[in-house]
Parts: sequence; structure tokens; C-alpha cells
Amino acid sequence: MTQFADISKLRKEGKLREAYFAAEELTLTDPESIWSKRAMMWVVYDYAKQSASLGNQDAFLRCVKKVTDLKVPSDEEMFLNAMFAVVRNMVRKCVGDTASTPFLDSLWKEVSQWDVSKPGDIYSGMLNTFLKVKDQWLGFASFCRWWNFDNLTPNDFTEPTLPDGKKGLSLAEKTYMAYSKALLSQGVKSDIDEWIPRLEELCERHPTYIYLPYYLIKLMIVTGGSDAQIERHIKPLLKKKPNEFWIWELIADSLSDVEQRFSALCKAMTCRTPDRMSIALRERMTILLLERGCYAEAKHEFEEVVRIRMENKWRIPASIHRYLSQQELTDVLAAKDNRVLYLQHSAWAEDKFIGTAKPVVVQVTHINEDKGFVSFVTKQRNSGFFREKSSKRRKSINKGDRIEIMVVKIERNKPSQVRSWRKIPAQDDD
Repeated sequence: MTQFADISKLRKEGKLREAYFAAEELTLTDPESIWSKRAMMWVVYDYAKQSASLGNQDAFLRCVKKVTDLKVPSDEEMFLNAMFAVVRNMVRKCVGDTASTPFLDSLWKEVSQWDVSKPGDIYSGMLNTFLKVKDQWLGFASFCRWWNFDNLTPNDFTEPTLPDGKKGLSLAEKTYMAYSKALLSQGVKSDIDEWIPRLEELCERHPTYIYLPYYLIKLMIVTGGSDAQIERHIKPLLKKKPNEFWIWELIADSLSDVEQRFSALCKAMTCRTPDRMSIALRERMTILLLERGCYAEAKHEFEEVVRIRMENKWRIPASIHRYLSQQELTDVLAAKDNRVLYLQHSAWAEDKFIGTAKPVVVQVTHINEDKGFVSFVTKQRNSGFFREKSSKRRKSINKGDRIEIMVVKIERNKPSQVRSWRKIPAQDDD
């Protein structure tokens, strides 16, 4: 104990070299004593702290490996907490550094051998530490599987209260989201299939975790989940966040029909969204508008994309300049605003996912151009009609065509309450 105190004194005086040799000698003379081990542990801790402050990854890894070699018992919580605080600081220095993967791999290899009680606060702290490099570390998904989600504690599922009084994300929610994102990036179907039931169970157990269903739906789309299965998770999410553009973009990704997908994206474009967040959606819409021959509208969106990128000092991709130089766009004036177009085409998506209207497939039986009526019959031989004010849309269909109407109620003696409709392509006919 006296020698331990002497070594501690050397440490406090900053004489780490002398302290290290003294601790090494003590370890050799009394290898079974916990005080011998503690003396070396705390000297190594000081060296690790020094290496971290300098950002010296090689020196830091030597310290971490020394801790591994010392086989520190799990009940040395004060030391382990202190070491993980230094590890956390070192990992923070790696955020944004894509070249740090080898260092992080080596760091994980060492700390994974430490005797840490699990589940427990220190073990959860390890998870929280590596969560900081989730977006850049290629080994993050493997780390999560090794860490094992069964080791999350009840406290890890608690949403912290932020200074402004709002609820923040729990460690469990942040980890589930990060792991799901990593699986989407890697695209290994077997891993995704194994993960979906667990993620689905957590979504049902914690309905306040509003962002988890987003990743669940994305994973279901990737693995070809059924429409009914996907819609079951979309609707509760939409009920909580009906005006979030990313939900409508997610809905669009879940739809295979081109017109339905366009309708959902148009709805996304009607949501109030900060320019910085809408840039990817706008770039996506420019291409779709071009493909539909809406050149004035496409030019408007291209110009908006250029404006947003310039205001934020972001690079303007060469592809945007190439599109803007196409004759179809150079020959037209940009539309002043696309909102009317988006509102018109978003009707189907609104009715399908948040309205009272139901989709019904019908066959056109007559088109009255003078009065603007379209008559139809259902599979059950129920007949009805509705008014279509746009002559251009009326002329896009003929008697015998199959269309899908979003209808509140089919009426026989007065216009049916049809909110929107779309023509069913010939290749989709039964």
C-alpha cells in the first residue's frame, strides 16, 4: 500500500516515466496483489489521457492494449469509468475522419476483451461511445451485433428531458436507428430479415419512438414487404406527422405504380420544409417533371436547386448544368410556382392515406364532353358517374378503360363523391 501511495505521488507530480517503472517493478515483485495491478492501471490511465489529448492514436492503442493485458476485474468500476471517459474523448476526435476505421477496429478489438459487467452503465457507455462514429465506421453494424441489444438496460429506453423541456432520443432508439441505417447501407438481406421482427416489436412497445417506424418501413421496402404490412406502419406515423415531407417521400418509395408514386412526391412538395432539407426531394422532382414533359415546371425546380445550393455554398453538380442546357429547358420560361401542379396531383395520395375516400377500380362506360361527366361501372355492377372539369383529363381516357377512383360514396342518381382518379395502364389489366 505504501508503494502504491509513492507511485500515486509520482503520477501527480507528472513523473509518469518514473511511476511506470516503479509500477512495473511492483507488479514483478508482487504480481498477485490488487494494489500492484492498481498502481499500473492508473499509470496507464494517465498515459492514455496524455495520448488522447495529443490525438496520438498509436500511443493510445498501446495504452488500451496494456489495460487488456492487465485483465482488470469488473469490480474496478472507478478505473473502468475513467478509462471509458478517455476512450470516449478519443473516439470523438475520429468523428468525420473516414480514415479512422483501422484505429476504431483496433480499439474495439481491445475494449471488447475488457471484463465489463453486462448489462450495466459502463457497458451501455461503451455503446454510447461508439455510437458517435456510426455514420463513418464500417464496423459499426458488426460492433452492434457483438455488443448484443439484449444488454440494453431499462434506463437505456428512457427518453431524456432536454433543457427546453422536450423529450430527447433514448440510447435504445438512437442505437436501433443507427443499426437500421447501417443495414440499409450494407444491403445484406439475411441481416435485414433477421432484424425486422425485432425492430417491429420495439415500434409496437414504444409508440413514442416516432422515427423508428421510418427505418422499419425502409427495410420492409428493401426486402419486398407486402403493401398491407407497409401500410400498417405508415398510417400511425402519418397520423402523428401528416405534414412532414419525409413521410410522403417514404410513402412514394413504397409504391410501385408510377402515377401513385408521383402523387405522393407531389404531396411531399406541398409540405413546408426548410430549403436545406428539401434539396434531395427537389432534385428528384426535376427529373420526374422532365420525364413527364413539364418543362417549365422542371426548369423552375432546377433554378430552385441552384439557388439553394448557392445560398448554402454547396457544389452544383455538373449534371444540373447539363440538364439546364438542354433545348427543352432553354426554350421555355420557368414556371413562377409549381404549387398548383403539386396540389392537383397530390389528391390521390391524400385520399388514399389520410382521407375518407377508398380506392375502387371501375370501367368507363361513357364520357359526356358537354357536361363533363364520366360514367362508370364497378365489378359488382354498381354504376355511377362523376364530374371531371379538365377536358384534357377527360380526353386522356376512353370508353372501356379501367380507372381507379378515390371515392367517398358511389351515387346512382347524382354525381358520386370522387376525390381523384387515375388511369390504370393496359399492362396492369387483369
